[in-house]
Amino acid sequence: MKVERGFVPVGIVLVTLVYLGFELAFNIRLVDVAGGLPGRNEIDDLELQGRLLSATGASLLTLRLLAWLFARLPVTRPRLGALAGALCIAVLVFFGQKAAVDYLANSASPTEKRRAALAVLLAKGMKHCVAGIPELDLDCKAASAAEGKTFFVVLPAIAYASGSLTDSLNPKAAELVTTVVLAEAGSPERAYNERYVYSVNQLRDRFNRDYLAASRTLSGLPGDDADRSWNDYLQEINKHPFTPATATDMQRRRVIEALRKRGVDVPDHWRLDDRETFVDSLPQGRALRQFRARADAILGGRTSIAPGLDWALFSSHADVQGFVKRQIASGGSGFELPAGPIDLTLSFNAFKKQIFGPPVERRVREASEKVRLSSESYAPGGRNHQAGIDAIRAVIVPPIALGMSLLFALVNLGAILVGWTPLSARARGVLRMGIVACVLGLPLLLSNRITTSRAFERMSHGLEQRMPPAALLVNWVVRAEPVFYHVLAPAVAMVPTGLVYGTVETWMNSITHIRLTPSAHAAEKR
Repeated sequence: MKVERGFVPVGIVLVTLVYLGFELAFNIRLVDVAGGLPGRNEIDDLELQGRLLSATGASLLTLRLLAWLFARLPVTRPRLGALAGALCIAVLVFFGQKAAVDYLANSASPTEKRRAALAVLLAKGMKHCVAGIPELDLDCKAASAAEGKTFFVVLPAIAYASGSLTDSLNPKAAELVTTVVLAEAGSPERAYNERYVYSVNQLRDRFNRDYLAASRTLSGLPGDDADRSWNDYLQEINKHPFTPATATDMQRRRVIEALRKRGVDVPDHWRLDDRETFVDSLPQGRALRQFRARADAILGGRTSIAPGLDWALFSSHADVQGFVKRQIASGGSGFELPAGPIDLTLSFNAFKKQIFGPPVERRVREASEKVRLSSESYAPGGRNHQAGIDAIRAVIVPPIALGMSLLFALVNLGAILVGWTPLSARARGVLRMGIVACVLGLPLLLSNRITTSRAFERMSHGLEQRMPPAALLVNWVVRAEPVFYHVLAPAVAMVPTGLVYGTVETWMNSITHIRLTPSAHAAEKR
């Protein structure tokens, strides 16, 4: 049977290009997010997104292989068979990864969960430059580079698997967790000046410049009696030989023109019996609409605030309080804001005592109590059981997601390049094998400031003795990803944001709720 050639390969190429748009952006975002030690929600989103892309990448490779194989075999429906096989692989990879992660997280012993929690704590301490590993040349500046971000993706897994790092950390865990919480919260002076004072000053400027001006414009207009104006209109319309319901389009337009001459600016599509639009079109109604629009712009959303308020009433309004809290929170998540109203006239000492201090002290107390608890607290039903599961997931999800992302992106990219070469089928097969060998083996020959440190060599050696496959994956990722990141980030910076991030990744954002924005490195390049 002769199979139509070209259709399936062209379709695969188009789908692969779309997939690579997802995968490359995800890879950069993963390094930025996971390199910053993500929280529980971000880990869940990264896992879902990684499984989606891994399943897609694996299915595309399977589709290529089966399309090539079925074209040479007496298969009745080669395209359908290839698609069915690729779909089976996608389902297997998608749900297989989830099952593996869930099994590892739920089957971990209490001791392993505590060790994972300590591994994450060590990584956070190093990220905030309040902890370190002997003989590892990684300062704060290097930690924000591609090599440092990649290392932080795999550091929890290395520390967890080696055991020696977490064992040495155990006596100092309570002290370190206190330092980490304080580092995450930041200095109270910075929080006061850069968040609180800045937000209050910004709000007061908007109050003086926009809100008062809009209120004065509204108060300067004569009051309109909506009922009287509407009744006058009905009396006028009754003088005509038609009613609002029977008026022709020509008659309706004449009525609208007459109203506009009297200052009632009804829209073109207005119905003659629409009282609500009529009232809104009165001069006072138009001014009120304009005020609402300006008030919404001031507070960044729909608001019910009334005109004519003084600063005290304005600043205590619930919508204004919500705006201030959003502005303060947008500067970072180092400390929690109180549920009640915030006084906008606080001094630094009052701010530190009422807003900054209590939640930070509570977090320090709770975190210290948790790390002081024994491994039994991580058993099912224990106080730290869920925290232990989250720690295991934080240890294993980022490196697996990054390794899969990098592997499938490089192999699929190589498959596309091979398909465009004017070579014979045998030469293409040899070239494919060569690309796979280079993708798997060449990164192990690379080096950077992380891999050449004695600390990394020691940790890798310990990991090889405990988990050889994990050691190979960690070494491959730490060596390959920085090169990939350095090449990809500038390329992402040159692509119009609306072209890539406004089309391909909008769908992914709606699924995972992670904003796939250009990396910080790319933003700096721009």
